[in-house]
This record gives sequence, C-alpha cells and structure tokens, in this order.
Amino acid sequence: CKPSATNKKSVSVTMQPMRFLVEQLAGPEVEVISVLSPGDNPHTFEPTPMQMASLSKSALFFANMHYPFEEEFVNVFKAGNPDGKVVDCSQGIDLLEGSCDHDSHEEHNHGKDPHYWVLPTNAAQMVQTISKALIENNIANADSVNARVLRLNQKLNEFDVQMKAMADTAKRKMFIVFHPTLDYIARAYGLEQLAIEKNGKEPVM
Repeated sequence: CKPSATNKKSVSVTMQPMRFLVEQLAGPEVEVISVLSPGDNPHTFEPTPMQMASLSKSALFFANMHYPFEEEFVNVFKAGNPDGKVVDCSQGIDLLEGSCDHDSHEEHNHGKDPHYWVLPTNAAQMVQTISKALIENNIANADSVNARVLRLNQKLNEFDVQMKAMADTAKRKMFIVFHPTLDYIARAYGLEQLAIEKNGKEPVM
C-alpha cells in the first residue's frame, strides 16, 4: 500500500477483491491502491501511518463500509482529500446480518456481514456502483469503462449460472468452511454453511 510515483490517476480500495473489480473496470491508466494486502486479516487489521498517508493521492476511496478499521481510513481520506469521494460499494445490495461476531459485538459496523462480494450477483451490483463513480468523477474514459462493464458482467453471469447448476445437482446441501464468509452463497443457492470457527476462536480439539 505505497503511494504511486507515476502520473497515473490514483484510487484506493479496502481489499483485494475490490481491487480486482476496480482494475478490471478502470483499466491500466488508473493505479488502484489496496489498503489490505494479500494475507491481511480484515477483522484484526490495524493500518500503519504510511498506509494512512497513501490515501492522500487518491481521488476516490472504494470502501466495503462494514469492517471496523475502515472508519478511521474514511476519516483520514476525507481530511486529506477535500475534493475526494468515498464510494460505498455495498449500496444496492441486500446485506445479511453478521454471522462472525468475534469477541466484540462491534466487529462489523451495524452488524452487517461484510463478505457480500463473494456472490456473483452482488459483485455485478458492485460493478455498477464502481463504474458509475469512475465515469462521474472523470477517473477513466466512459466508453472504455462501459465496454469493460459488459465483459465483466458476462463473466459474472456465467459464474452465477455455473454456481446455481452445481448447487441444484449437489446431493448434500451443507458445506464446511473455517471462517463464516459464505453466507451470501448459501442464501442465494439454497445451501447451508457450517463454520468451524466460532466468535473468532479456533475450535478446541
């Protein structure tokens, strides 16, 4: 999460999945800075001063809006970027109540499940939110963004169809995960998620 030394326009995102979507839509002419690096745990993440400073060059901050550390980042971004805008990537999505409460009841803002991006149809809604912000704020060329929207939505739709087919033909509807991140998948495709981890603690054998 380092400031850019190039002349590219710069935007920031909360995490890697959001970085992927923004990069797919904005193209190579825009630098996308992710607050979280691969392997970082968003539930325990604490930003460094350098990471906070990296926001100063970003015109937009695409936020998940349901991780506790984001509140500080949003405040820093607004303070350092009077003309910058925060984009809530969860807008338009039917959010579930949080299922991974951890030790703190305030682990997720408003108790919402922040893992909404795992579902293809939710990702498609994020594509609309992200593309609109990129175009309205003159971050990327509108025609190029709209063409990328069509291609990305086609891929997401194909993935959704494949997921439905797999769920419909599955003999068993329950699946096991370590951390409860796939509630949106379970709800959408008529499946049941069984999480090994409870309240942020590993199981005792």
